[in-house]
Amino acid sequence: MAYSVESGLGQILRETRYGALEKIATQTPLTAHLASVLRAMVLDGRGVAWLPKSLIGDDITSGRLVPAADPAWNVDLEIQLYRDRTPMGRAAESLWDVVSETAS
Repeated sequence: MAYSVESGLGQILRETRYGALEKIATQTPLTAHLASVLRAMVLDGRGVAWLPKSLIGDDITSGRLVPAADPAWNVDLEIQLYRDRTPMGRAAESLWDVVSETAS
């Protein structure tokens, strides 16, 4: 299974693993924008997919899912948030406050 063209994770995979993926003969029975959709399909036994560890940690721990490839196929990903110094709306400021507290 694969991420749709619009998917951010799909774009990351295409940039980091495209050459290696082209060398493997595969069929793509399903494309989806969201990792959660691909996770549900994998749990239903419909194929394999690249999924964020943060999404499937419990599935790995419980044995519902197992890695399908060598760790060399893993893609490290770091997410950073940036903002303008000027005040934002109440909802955005509340989100920033929660994220800032969590990161500290």
